[in-house]
Amino acid sequence: MTRALAILLLLLACLAPVTAHAADLIVSGVLMSPTDVDARRFNRPGYGLSGEYLVALPGTQRMCSLVIGLEGVNLLSKSVTLRDPVTGLRVEQQTSQELGRASIGLQFGSRGRGTLRPFGGATLAWHVNDISVDVVVPDDTDRQNEIRQHLRGRTSSAFGWDAYAGVDVTVGDYTSIVGAVHMLHAYGQPQQLGPESITIQPSYVQARLGVCFADILRRE
Repeated sequence: MTRALAILLLLLACLAPVTAHAADLIVSGVLMSPTDVDARRFNRPGYGLSGEYLVALPGTQRMCSLVIGLEGVNLLSKSVTLRDPVTGLRVEQQTSQELGRASIGLQFGSRGRGTLRPFGGATLAWHVNDISVDVVVPDDTDRQNEIRQHLRGRTSSAFGWDAYAGVDVTVGDYTSIVGAVHMLHAYGQPQQLGPESITIQPSYVQARLGVCFADILRRE
């Protein structure tokens, strides 16, 4: 995600002359679920956060905006408890999978004044999957004394896209509540773990609910 963040900051720097015209920031909570066989084989529904930076394009009367997004979602957090049959020692195998996305695209719908503003759009995205498996001997009295060994892990990336629709409801001069549904797809994503890795093409659906801070660089 460090590389994705660097790319995002570079894009924002390049857009500085345009953002002085009109720019909005949306921060949302994300509920993400797998929708096809490939995604359900390796993922579970998960929660995360997203940030979107919207720049109204000149000459469109704020009806068309460039949108740049960055998000992170936990798609798998699983712990399996094992016990030694002789000593009774408890050992936990903990698996965690994180999905990060950096995206850029277009959004259509008014970013001007109004109480109820529907919108829709599409983006191209770079997906980064990170999965790790740790073996832990826990200490019930002091978690700082647990014994943790990293068993295996893998980070993979893939190209993807998403299409979405939603509505923006104004609640203040420069704030609004935003709800949206996103359909996501990734191409050529390696299976997360295993010596015989395969390539999958997972699809997901996201429900987002967040707050929009309007005209963050210019307050009239």
